[in-house]
Amino acid sequence: MNYNLKIIHKEEYQTSYWSGGTTTQMLIFPEHSSYAVRNFAFRISSATVDLDKSEFTELKGINRYITPLDNILRLTHNNKDFIDLQPFEVYNFSGAIPTTSYGKAKDFNLMLSEKASGNLKSVKIDKVYAMTLFKETLEAGFENRFEILISPFHDLNIKLEDRDIILSKMDLLLVNANKPNARLDIEINCEEVAEILLCSISAM
Repeated sequence: MNYNLKIIHKEEYQTSYWSGGTTTQMLIFPEHSSYAVRNFAFRISSATVDLDKSEFTELKGINRYITPLDNILRLTHNNKDFIDLQPFEVYNFSGAIPTTSYGKAKDFNLMLSEKASGNLKSVKIDKVYAMTLFKETLEAGFENRFEILISPFHDLNIKLEDRDIILSKMDLLLVNANKPNARLDIEINCEEVAEILLCSISAM
C-alpha cells in the first residue's frame, strides 16, 4: 500500500478563543507541536468571526490560506484596498501582514510554516467526482506528503483503491503517502452537489 489513512473526527478537535471569536484546531503537524509556541510545520483550523470588525493575530513566518464557509468575509491589509471573499473562495496571504476582517462568518484556515509547502483549494462535487491525489512530485528538502480532505456541509462516500470510506461532514480525511512518487486515484460520491476543501502539503 502506498499510503496511510486516518479519519479525524470533529469530536477530537480542540476549540479555544481568539480576540474575534473561537478557533477550532483540527490538525497540527508534527502531532505534539504547539500553535502557541509556533513550532508546527502546518496547522488546519476553523474559526468563527463573531465581531463586525476584528484584527487577525500576527503570524510572522506563516503562509496562510483562508476561505469563508457560510458568509462573505471582507479583508484588508491597509484599510484602503478590500477583498470580499465569497464562501469557498480561497485567499492566500502572509501571516506577518496586519489584517483586518469585516463581517461575521465561519472560516477554514491552512497555516504553513517554513517547514512546509502546500496549498488549499475548493472543489465542487456534482454527485460523483474522480480525482488523483499526490499528483505533484515531493519537493526537495521535504520528507512527508499529505492530502487532507474535508466536506463542511455534506457526508461523502469515498472509494479509495479497495476501500470504501464514509466521511461525515466536518471530519478530516488525512492521507499520507509513504512513497515519494505515489499517486492515488479516488472517487467521491455525494447525494447532493457539495463543496469540499482539499489541502495538498509537503512537510519536513
